[in-house]
Amino acid sequence: MIVPVFASGYDAVIRLSFGATSRRSILIVCAFIHGQARGLLRRRINQKLMEDLSLHILDIVENATAAGAKLVEIIISQDTGRDRLQIVIRDNGRGMDPDVVAKARDPFFTTRTTRRVGLGLALLHQATREAGGDFSITSEPGQGTEVRGTFQASHIDRKPIGDMGSTLVTLILGNPDVDFIYETDFDGEKKRVDTRLIKAELNGTTTISDPAVLKLIRDTLKNTRDNVNATHGGKKNG
Repeated sequence: MIVPVFASGYDAVIRLSFGATSRRSILIVCAFIHGQARGLLRRRINQKLMEDLSLHILDIVENATAAGAKLVEIIISQDTGRDRLQIVIRDNGRGMDPDVVAKARDPFFTTRTTRRVGLGLALLHQATREAGGDFSITSEPGQGTEVRGTFQASHIDRKPIGDMGSTLVTLILGNPDVDFIYETDFDGEKKRVDTRLIKAELNGTTTISDPAVLKLIRDTLKNTRDNVNATHGGKKNG
């Protein structure tokens, strides 16, 4: 059963964050918010993962939260002079042993019988190779995981970063007990969103999942170089 939340104002946030205009699209996202459709979201991610790097990031971070992470850092930087784009995803989850790390780039590798894992890792690895870059995973059991991907920023096959504002909003809504740090540094132009600081600033007056708060977070990232795409190298969306 899908929980109706249209009266709560979430439908407006979903339209803003996901571009969802149909009732079916909004219901799917609403169901995810209420924890009843994680499988639906994952199928949507799997269908769209090839489009841009933000969806690779979304899948990797979802796997990190499933592995018990309570703090996830996403760091994106670009140095035009060096023609270099870098993505770092760091979490404090359960971590992986060397055997799992060695197999994590395989899209068909799974540690469970009920769900494929690691698709985002495999696709980010592929994306770095296609764009003349490099990819690494550093992890230890009990110590969390760091994923690092670098790209030749101007490479014709470098995928666009995509809409990181929507990605961050999705992660916050789907993981209310997890904190996220999102940092960007594009040729010295820096931004940082830290949900711990936002929660402290709210001081109990409302929650971080409040539609107005989510809109503010997304607007902070909108129309900035956080959504660097084809204008800075790489394929165009659509």
